[in-house]
Amino acid sequence: MQGKWLWALGLLCFVLLIGLQAHEFRPGHLKLMSQQEGGVEIMLKQPVLNDGRGPTRGMNLSVILPDHCQIQARRLIKTEGFWLEQFKTPCELMGDQDVIKLKNLERFATDVFVEVFDDDQLRFHTLLYANKTHFSLTKAEFSFFYYFKLGLKHLLLGIDHVLFLLGILLVLVTGYGAYLEKKAGAMTLLLKHSLVLMSLFTLAHGLSLLLFVYGVLQLPRLSIEAIIALSLVFLASQQLADNTYCLKGLSVSVFIFGLIHGFGFSGVLVDIGFSASSQFLTILLFNLGIEIGQLVLGLPLLLSFVLLFGFHKHLFFDARNMAFYMIGSVGMFFFFKRFLLIIIA
Repeated sequence: MQGKWLWALGLLCFVLLIGLQAHEFRPGHLKLMSQQEGGVEIMLKQPVLNDGRGPTRGMNLSVILPDHCQIQARRLIKTEGFWLEQFKTPCELMGDQDVIKLKNLERFATDVFVEVFDDDQLRFHTLLYANKTHFSLTKAEFSFFYYFKLGLKHLLLGIDHVLFLLGILLVLVTGYGAYLEKKAGAMTLLLKHSLVLMSLFTLAHGLSLLLFVYGVLQLPRLSIEAIIALSLVFLASQQLADNTYCLKGLSVSVFIFGLIHGFGFSGVLVDIGFSASSQFLTILLFNLGIEIGQLVLGLPLLLSFVLLFGFHKHLFFDARNMAFYMIGSVGMFFFFKRFLLIIIA
């Protein structure tokens, strides 16, 4: 009966997590480029929803220009993971009343990074999101804080990252269980070990970003995303088969999986675009956001697991097994879904 109960709860959590996929978290990119002959060329890159139906039946983001501006030479192109819309307008868009709006953005959790260029020189950038769907070129904004926020959001809202962190913390508490009961100072050691693993994951994540951005090693995004899903399956199956996982090997596993997870988001970060002179700063701020996100999410989870272990050990192991059933189920779902996309592509 206990196994059926764990499977039932794990399945319930699995269904709830899959339901979150209706919300799109990947960032979009809006680029405006002034033309020497006059007017502005506009490019909007928006994520393809998980159902793959595109903007006409998906996010349906569209650029709304001032009423006096005409849209010319519009075209729509589908790329891997994105819909790309390009068009021109003869307007200069520099009037005090020239407000540019992104329609339907308020319906989604995604951000859209906006860049404005004059003769290939970045003059202006800003961030649009559900509560800020419009901007004016007369109100200059320029901040790299966006990349920190993107890293933070990438960690907190990325289901695969959250589940991987959850699993690693459960492995730690399980491994330190005997010490927590008998050895003074074990909680301090557990906390230090968890901080080291979180930082190691961030370091590996940043390394793969650097390798990808500077062209040293670039891997197919869909294949990497499928491998990320398999990393969840591996973690869950290993723990359900043997809960005495060696803590010494955990650091190596976290570093390897951190590299894989980093490659999974590298392409998205590159798609947003940033100048060559700011690449290192961008990656640094992005990874700082990931590290802060891990601390914000991981430390309360770690404390909760330790308290549950001390309060009722058997309840902790029941919850632990249920969590790994859920992690493995979600991983298998995403693997088959992404593998199918590879075949279709």
